Amino acid sequence: MSRDRILTPMFLVVFAANLFQGVAFAMFLHLSGFLKGMGAGEGVIGLVAGVGSVFAIALRPAVGRLIDTVGRRPVVLTAAVVDLFAVLSFLLISDVGPLLYFVRSVQMVSSGSLFAVLLVYGADVVPVSRRTEGLALFGVSGLAPLAFGGVIGELTLANNNNYDQLFIVAAAFVGVALAFCWFLPESVTEQEAAGQTSFRRAVTRRALLPVWWLTFVFSFVLVGYFVFLKTFVEQTGVGSVGLFFTAYASTAVVLRLGLAWLPTRIGENRVLFPAVSFVAIGFLTLAFTSSVTGVVVAGIFSGIGHGFTFPILYSQAITRVSNADRGSSMALFTSLFDLGPLVAGPILGVLIELTSYQTMYVVLAGVTIMGLIIYGVGNRRLGVVNARGGVAPVPTPL
Repeated sequence: MSRDRILTPMFLVVFAANLFQGVAFAMFLHLSGFLKGMGAGEGVIGLVAGVGSVFAIALRPAVGRLIDTVGRRPVVLTAAVVDLFAVLSFLLISDVGPLLYFVRSVQMVSSGSLFAVLLVYGADVVPVSRRTEGLALFGVSGLAPLAFGGVIGELTLANNNNYDQLFIVAAAFVGVALAFCWFLPESVTEQEAAGQTSFRRAVTRRALLPVWWLTFVFSFVLVGYFVFLKTFVEQTGVGSVGLFFTAYASTAVVLRLGLAWLPTRIGENRVLFPAVSFVAIGFLTLAFTSSVTGVVVAGIFSGIGHGFTFPILYSQAITRVSNADRGSSMALFTSLFDLGPLVAGPILGVLIELTSYQTMYVVLAGVTIMGLIIYGVGNRRLGVVNARGGVAPVPTPL
């Protein structure tokens, strides 16, 4: 039974690295407030959120190849060091200009690369027989920061709204993540490196297409929370970023700790479909709320959705490729979370300016359900859904 153990020492090291890196990332939920203080409107805020994604997406295939060839360890250490300097570089920004876009781009590339390689490490250290459960537990390291990262940011800004303090504290968390990354060993083998296909062939397997589609939709709609919730709260005066994300992340963490086994037991898609539906319900609740309680309830609904949606998509992106192409798969998987802000940021920013926050959140609920329906149709046409609603084994040869 020891081979089926999830909570190994190496699992805990990867978990800690991802946790501290996640706290630093979560503190940037307040970036829109920093930008607004320099005179940026919603459209510019959306553009800043998306512009760094262009470079992150363009470089991610190369990062994926490096993870699979050069190795996990060189990539994770380089990404962590660059991310640390990028966060500190925000201290040099005083207006919405070229330096802001450059620093944000470097941060998006480095944090995205770090995210990708840590997800690969997460998949490397969990037992295959308990993969979805193990990845769900590992995902707590990415969710827990949302429960207190936003709050830490609010506390840092509480006295004098000094964003320099926020950037320094965020950099400290990246530094701790770097310390844990130092203890991560190399996990790619020469045999796996020799068995790779090209990046394009690795990520365009037909069985992966529904996964990529729903992952993109998920990343697109999350922009409504991660980019525009700050200004929504400021404009309406309802709730707070910290309250929402504490409810959001706490709910997701509790579900993963208590019910991580559920997708494996009853089938992944039997859990995934209700989970994504809860994301849509969260948007609708936020759209029509006028109280602090409503914001918290929206966070709970959204947390239920995120609690299962991410680990199931994460598991499918791992299961449907060979071990030799795991880095490429995670590179595309994480780049889709950059593509979402790139596409959604400007669109939603303009939508808010032309209509309202309420309209935006209603539209996002509709996009969520539409994306889920298309995912279901695509899965069935490809014949990858088994009788229990989970994902049938997919052969690794092309």
